[in-house]
Amino acid sequence: MAKDALNHFANVLLQEASEQKKQTIEKLEAKRSEQIKQAEHMLKQQFDQKIEAGLADIKQQLQLSLTRREVELHKMLLKNRQKAFEAVFSAVTENVRRFTKTPEYKDFFQKEFAQISSYFEEKTGENICTVMEQDQELAKQLIKLPNLTIQLSPQDFIGGFTLENSQLHYFADCTLKNRIEKQKEIFYQTSGLIID
Repeated sequence: MAKDALNHFANVLLQEASEQKKQTIEKLEAKRSEQIKQAEHMLKQQFDQKIEAGLADIKQQLQLSLTRREVELHKMLLKNRQKAFEAVFSAVTENVRRFTKTPEYKDFFQKEFAQISSYFEEKTGENICTVMEQDQELAKQLIKLPNLTIQLSPQDFIGGFTLENSQLHYFADCTLKNRIEKQKEIFYQTSGLIID
């Protein structure tokens, strides 16, 4: 009987040990499962953060690239406009040069002089008229002012003339080149070629 009691006691101990082992394994499995879930959750958060940071960096790089491209395109547009502008005003200049060789040019010259002559008719000081060489005879025929000196311009101003009275501090630029330059300036301002 003592042997049976000892066997029974050993079986009960073995059963309890087996139950404790089973419970301990379940607790460890549950704890391990929880730790794995937590680790997975942390890794997922880190992964998501890195993905978001990577996407934000890609978006920033893309935006920077697009901005650079827009700037390049804007510069190319301005260069093309500038080339077109230069071509237009080169053609205008040539047309104006051809105009100076027509009979209408004499009428233009006379009208320009008539518009400003009243400022220079006083007999005070010397009036200096500067013309291109091809306009020297025309100026002598058309410009009648007191104390007038007609001189040749060292610069090419296409046609027209300048009048100056240093004593009265009067100066009139009636050159065709000046008119073209004024039109260029207006064109620059209205075409977007100048940034204010």
